[in-house]
Amino acid sequence: MQREFSNSQGSQINSRKEKEIQKNSEMIQKQSYQQAQLQDQALIQYYIFEDYQNLLNLIYSLKIVQEYFQNDPNNKMVTLSRNKVIAQLNLSNTIHHDISQTYKDQNYKIFIKNQKEKVKELLKKLPEDIQNQQYLQMYQQNSLSENVKCDYTPLEKLDINLNFNEHSVAKVLQSIQIVDEKINQITTQNHYQIENDDFQDKAKKYQIFTLQKLEANFSQKKKGKQSIRSKSAQNNQTKIKQDYQNSNIQVQHQKEKPKKIKDCINLAEF
Repeated sequence: MQREFSNSQGSQINSRKEKEIQKNSEMIQKQSYQQAQLQDQALIQYYIFEDYQNLLNLIYSLKIVQEYFQNDPNNKMVTLSRNKVIAQLNLSNTIHHDISQTYKDQNYKIFIKNQKEKVKELLKKLPEDIQNQQYLQMYQQNSLSENVKCDYTPLEKLDINLNFNEHSVAKVLQSIQIVDEKINQITTQNHYQIENDDFQDKAKKYQIFTLQKLEANFSQKKKGKQSIRSKSAQNNQTKIKQDYQNSNIQVQHQKEKPKKIKDCINLAEF
């Protein structure tokens, strides 16, 4: 009788231990799932918002290039700048399509939709001359829609020799390294910080950076062909500089981190 009681008691203890083990196992699995979900959400935000920043940089850059060559609208630099924007739009479309195909769980779909809505709100805060650009309309239609389809926009024909030399290769490798470092940081911290006020500020800073490169490379050539860019263009560019300086932006010029689910480069750098 005592032996039977002991066996029964032992069975109950074993049963409790098994339940505790199972409970702990389920808890660990739940924590692992939540950890993975946080990591995925941070990466999704990274791909979406870094892509938006890169596109915005190029659109602001195109605007200053068009103003700089307003008396020469067919200048190759204007076409090249438009092609950079188009190439980024194609890349954006690919990124968003890859995201939709990679994260098909309903919870992820809701999260992705919410992030796209945040980008749409950011677009509404842009100046009208930027907000109404056809490229941003294409971006909303081809990338920010709920059902993304691959839609490639052809580049404009450009008769120019692009030298892909050792320096270019080094910039590509550096860009890829930046992406890897950023992704490693995000996966370690399970967090991506969205600075809503920084997107436009960084784009304005990139616009100033573009203007400086134009003045360094083309100002003397322009003086030889024509007196100097028109007073209105000068005023516009001076105003851009003043607006930027008055904004007291403390952020240093940052080389944007590329995206396409893992292996793309930042077109603004080339």
